[in-house]
Amino acid sequence: MAKQVLSIEQMKNLSKLMPLKEKTDFIWWGKGKGIDPDRYKWELYCSDTADANPQCDWIYPAYALQDILDILPAEINVKGERNWLCIDMAEEWVCYYHEYDGRQYPCEVFDFRDGEHLIDAVYIALCWCINEGYLKVGKEERP
Repeated sequence: MAKQVLSIEQMKNLSKLMPLKEKTDFIWWGKGKGIDPDRYKWELYCSDTADANPQCDWIYPAYALQDILDILPAEINVKGERNWLCIDMAEEWVCYYHEYDGRQYPCEVFDFRDGEHLIDAVYIALCWCINEGYLKVGKEERP
């Protein structure tokens, strides 16, 4: 079965890069009162059940593929050239930005690969866009 949501480690990393949206279809629940949050036992639940567990000590949203695609810019400007977001599967999942110069093939490619899961390739692209300034997350977007 395909990976449905980002792992708790990926969500923790993403929370360091950008504010996380509060409403998602899935959430990670951390359990283990009095324990360091890095040592919690994390379980994935549907967000509709969020109020059903009073033993929960910590909650992280769990982004699904659509959540990430909604955040990723459809195009970025690199050195004055427009580059469009593309997703492809050949031998592995690839999420990439490229621009055309009238030829059939892309001129410049920024690609992010994960052999098994599309959501991981898209996550890598999202982190790259944030780190390179192509996505506004409380700081100036790259021109």
